[in-house]
Amino acid sequence: MNDGPHGAPSEGFEEEVDESESLFASDLYAPRLTRRGPPGREGWCSLCPQGGWYSMKRSQYLYHMQYDHGISSLTRKVFEPPSMLRIWNDEVETTDGLCEHCSEWIPICFGPVRKRDFKAWFKHAHKCHRDKMERSH
Repeated sequence: MNDGPHGAPSEGFEEEVDESESLFASDLYAPRLTRRGPPGREGWCSLCPQGGWYSMKRSQYLYHMQYDHGISSLTRKVFEPPSMLRIWNDEVETTDGLCEHCSEWIPICFGPVRKRDFKAWFKHAHKCHRDKMERSH
């Protein structure tokens, strides 16, 4: 985790950066720092190696945390990983993950440029695991 932004504030932003409070000790979703400026409130991602400011008004922070880091805005914890991985013996080694909630295989890595970024898994988990949580309440 990085300690926060270093150097001069960005153009158009107030110099003051506020520390945010987490809902609970293991809250991974809440930004550690926030600031205000013409585009609105922004949250600092302390999980990125170089950090970064993301608009909270336009949901950039929400999408970044959910789809880049796999952190649920509802539970404020990391999405559950696939219960099993399946790697195909094809030219790009397509990889699927088995969802424990719906018992479906979800594509994770596919296409000519193979990336293991799990964004497809996080998108599935955001919908599927949320639906499962709502049914259990």
